[in-house]
Amino acid sequence: MSRYGHSESIEDKGSCLTLRETRTRSVFFSPLDGSKHHRSPNHLMTTSRIHLLRAFPFLSALFLLCVLGAASGAETESNSKPNIILILADDLGYSDLGCYGSEIETPRLDDLAKNGLRFTQMYNAARCCPSRASLLTGLYQHQAGVGFMVYRDWGPGYEGSLNENGVTLGEALKKAGYTTFTSGKWHAAAHRNPPAHSLPENRGFDRSTVVRTHIDSYWKVLSSCDIYQDGKLLIPGNNDDTTLKNPYQPEKDFYTTEYFTDVALEYIDDTLKEDDKPFFLYLTYNAPHFPLEAPDETIAKYEAKLQDPNWIAEFGDGWDEMRQKKLARQKASKIVPSGQRLPEIHYFNNVSIMPGMQTGTDRNPLPKWKDISKEIKNEARFRRAIYNAQIDNMDENIGRVVDKLKAKGVYENTLILFVSDNGCSGEMGVFGTHFEGGKYDYVEGEWRNGEFTGRGAKEEGAWSHKDKLGGVGYKKSNYEEWKKFSGWATSQGQGWASYSNSPFRKFKKFAHEGGIASPLIVHWPKGFSAKGKVSTQPYFHFVDIMPTLLDAAGATYPENFGDKKRLPLEGVSMLPYLQKPDRKMENRPIFWQHETHAAVRQGKWKLVTDNDRSEPIIWELYDLTNDRSETQDIAEKHPEIIARLSAEWIRFADRAKVKPFPETRNGP
Repeated sequence: MSRYGHSESIEDKGSCLTLRETRTRSVFFSPLDGSKHHRSPNHLMTTSRIHLLRAFPFLSALFLLCVLGAASGAETESNSKPNIILILADDLGYSDLGCYGSEIETPRLDDLAKNGLRFTQMYNAARCCPSRASLLTGLYQHQAGVGFMVYRDWGPGYEGSLNENGVTLGEALKKAGYTTFTSGKWHAAAHRNPPAHSLPENRGFDRSTVVRTHIDSYWKVLSSCDIYQDGKLLIPGNNDDTTLKNPYQPEKDFYTTEYFTDVALEYIDDTLKEDDKPFFLYLTYNAPHFPLEAPDETIAKYEAKLQDPNWIAEFGDGWDEMRQKKLARQKASKIVPSGQRLPEIHYFNNVSIMPGMQTGTDRNPLPKWKDISKEIKNEARFRRAIYNAQIDNMDENIGRVVDKLKAKGVYENTLILFVSDNGCSGEMGVFGTHFEGGKYDYVEGEWRNGEFTGRGAKEEGAWSHKDKLGGVGYKKSNYEEWKKFSGWATSQGQGWASYSNSPFRKFKKFAHEGGIASPLIVHWPKGFSAKGKVSTQPYFHFVDIMPTLLDAAGATYPENFGDKKRLPLEGVSMLPYLQKPDRKMENRPIFWQHETHAAVRQGKWKLVTDNDRSEPIIWELYDLTNDRSETQDIAEKHPEIIARLSAEWIRFADRAKVKPFPETRNGP
């Protein structure tokens, strides 16, 4: 099928080839009567001339048809490049989709997985901005200029904005003949002034509707979250407006997931009307990143499920039992190996490295669900219901995109990839921010008899003033109030986040598996025949997405772009593994570094630390083939592996400009 659903002229080209071959044989070698007796050379030449004269009108017409067919075939060939849609979720846990074991209803993504491929070992860069930088450039985030976040420039490796060391997917695919557009959360460049300089139009995208940085509300456009369209300010932020009306479509409520989907559908419509070029859509949702905000009817659906006895019998009650039941489902569907164990989960507090940069450290074990009071359980369930509803709504909107592709006849030759930018967030506190007015968000102390003891300074104390209800906390009973002005940092907390990242440990920002493992769904009916398979052997990183998409598009990476030599790609194409999901992979090293967290993986071995500032670095070592949940640190047993992999990481840190660390620099 062509991009527009019409049948290609394969039969014509095939017929042309057959006729050419038949013509050659019949005119020059085969007698008209079909006999096989030998002829003299002179007789053969005479007969051939006669046959040629008789066949000339037919051959002329046939030649013309072949030429036209070849031209038509070339045109069809140019249009056979796949459309490409890259969908990025925000703070989605590794197992937050139905097809990865979740209780959340995600039928549209599950359907893409059923008719495509699921990969169990895709890695991101642990946090929003670094992951986006790596995803967009095929480089490690420091090489691309976003070693930390996008709010300050600390110099090479930490410029706080995409630099020109590489090219973006927009630039590379536009050069390859694609129409390029993006809708959603950009968050790859922000600090440059004026704001328009930070927008996708400067990095290869023909059209865009984006928030440059973070998004503080699903229902509203708040200050510092202005929406830009095609390089111009479209919706200015306004913290004082408490209405939920959509400034873009006043007749309906504004909700970011639906809005960014509306824009994406318009872009698809426009490009299919205007030209015959393939398109690249980079669709970047802010769901399910906090704040907790979702349509009321979807929240009600999950709140009912979380308390329904039949549902509880199937999925469990609370994060402890639910993790166990999820693990059984994951084993049954081969998302995790049969011998996988669940790790003990610890909660963490944030520790300041320098102004604007914090890291997380482990604290005491997470509270057991059975030890929590009924009242707190009900509030925790309500927060989980909102979180689930955010993912449910995102899935529904992805379904709208798929339906559009089918309606336009381009579904079969559209390559769709779905990933998450990092693991589920453990920000901020065990039960989430603004829970009981911050009562449970403490650095010091431990959980005993249903409450914290030895209370000290509040964890994330900077967020306390954002509780606009007088410090009573954001609860189910006052949800309609904090919904109006946006809860900003209202989150589900580390208890539920540990379930979202199951079967792994730790959270967003960490280099342990819970922070960096992402679901990966790939769907391309015309590109590969494997359907419904779960690929468990190869391991990939966001640096591999650029070479994969270029490979699928038949494009080459521009080593020189804009009169500037660019860094070579760090990744490998996943295309061979789409066509043969069980293909063996070379044990190449891949790397991580964010805040104080660092890791390197090569083959089954992974070296990881929470403190790369220590001298020497105290590394943990895990055998991921047998212990992907990182439950048994075997560093003491393999000093030679520690030495080899740590040397690999140090070489990476030097060439990628990881060091010197930002807190040792004097600024730009």
